[in-house]
Amino acid sequence: MKRTITITQDAEQDIEELWIYGYWKFGREAAEHYSHQLYSMFHKLAEHPIGRKRADLAQALNSFPCGQHIIFYRIAGDELIIVRVLHHSREVEHPFGTRFF
Repeated sequence: MKRTITITQDAEQDIEELWIYGYWKFGREAAEHYSHQLYSMFHKLAEHPIGRKRADLAQALNSFPCGQHIIFYRIAGDELIIVRVLHHSREVEHPFGTRFF
């Protein structure tokens, strides 16, 4: 089943920040390539939502690695919702209890 892809504002900001970081650290071509990898994975997940269930973080949340990042997403009927795209080393729960989701 092919789902439509929705990217939340938080995820858009995550993607923009990682592109800027990649641009300054590795150059434009590398930043573009990595961005294309992420969007390609979004489309793959829309067709076949594989990944790990992350009920420990939020209800109906799933995750799947892509490069150095973790894509956090939800399935809502015929829609794939990209919730966040966070670096794999980032703690996903703030020490004071504030969640990223």
